Amino acid sequence: MGLGVGMASVATPCFLSEVAPREVRGGLVALYELAIALGFLVASVTSWAIESSAPCTGGCWRYQAGLVPFLAALPLLLAVALVPESPRWTLLAGHCGDDKAGYLLKALEAIKLLGSAGAEERLAAVKCLGASQAATGAASSHRNVSQVDSLLGIWERRHEALGSPIFPPIAESSYEGRMRPRLQLAGPEKVSVLGALCRTLGDTASIIRGGAEVPPFAFRSLWLAVLAAVLDQVCASTSILVYSQHLLKEAGVTSAQRQDFLSMAVAAAKVAGVVLGLFFVNRIGRRPLLGWGGALSALSILLLSAGAATKSPVMLLLGMCSFILVFVATWGVGYWIVVTEVTTAAGPRYGAACQAVATAMLFASGWATSFTFVWVSSSGPWALLVYGGAAVLMTLYAGLLLPETRGLSLEQCADAVEQLPVERWLNKYKCTGALG
Repeated sequence: MGLGVGMASVATPCFLSEVAPREVRGGLVALYELAIALGFLVASVTSWAIESSAPCTGGCWRYQAGLVPFLAALPLLLAVALVPESPRWTLLAGHCGDDKAGYLLKALEAIKLLGSAGAEERLAAVKCLGASQAATGAASSHRNVSQVDSLLGIWERRHEALGSPIFPPIAESSYEGRMRPRLQLAGPEKVSVLGALCRTLGDTASIIRGGAEVPPFAFRSLWLAVLAAVLDQVCASTSILVYSQHLLKEAGVTSAQRQDFLSMAVAAAKVAGVVLGLFFVNRIGRRPLLGWGGALSALSILLLSAGAATKSPVMLLLGMCSFILVFVATWGVGYWIVVTEVTTAAGPRYGAACQAVATAMLFASGWATSFTFVWVSSSGPWALLVYGGAAVLMTLYAGLLLPETRGLSLEQCADAVEQLPVERWLNKYKCTGALG
């Protein structure tokens, strides 16, 4: 289960960020967090229903931890069968072999399935018209490509890089010409899962030691993503969900059925938080979203700690629900978006390694926090405030280190990583001091 969840947690947000237009990338990637929130809610309701039913043969936990996850995993097979391969990955990291035209047509068909404007016209020109008409039809549809980072724009450059095997090359704008060096149009061939794992580890080692083939700001992408992953979990964002029944029991709620019932409110707060986050994610910048999220999370943990210290189930439940609501609406939604954006400076190959390492650290930090959560919560009446301190660090991360990437293409996000807010402020201070 860990391997399956781990692979899905890396592949899903990465796929969504690769296929989404930049105008809706934040909201689309945030839907991944909505799916997680709905899963938590369904799991809580199902656990409560099983606990409330007739006595379970062999223990209710066997049904809660075994049968329900098994049935819930089956729709994933259907989803994988329905979605196309990521055209961006195919074009930037794939390898065409000898069949250049077939490779390009396959990528173009995937772009059409994703609804990109211009793809259908190109396919019609290639399949239904003559060669000269195909070139004319492609040239006319090219005018619909207004963004250099669009899937169709990447397809055009890949098509030309391979010698224009389908129709004659199309003149590019000066802006596209300037952006061409950003895109790595040739990449490694497909490898096995074990080979991909070994390559990811090797690429990570190359990033850390600063290999000559690694993009200049790849290491910065790596530590920005890893730091975001660690902060996302050390504030006990997952632990409070997992141990909500334990906290309620410590506050005086002794009935297991009532604990499950009240924990449903915490799971519902997670769903509400994602919905709220979907409203904000494309309306405000990444930095204020995560900055205010950290500050309000710290205040919510203060309320939660007061409820735990005073043994007040109402205050405790209110603190847990407010924390989960705020965290999910900001960091829960924003983390997956931010990581896919800050790792673009590492390029397609090394950016994938950065995302994989960040996700691994996300789960490792979550494990470490959950492993120690009961000990921390039992160490004293206000011990939970340590997680409030982590939330304060989340605010500092957003204010000092996180570049603003809202509304930028993935290629422009790479430029934003080259100068962090704290560096910009320090440079401004040096200039001001020099003028003074």
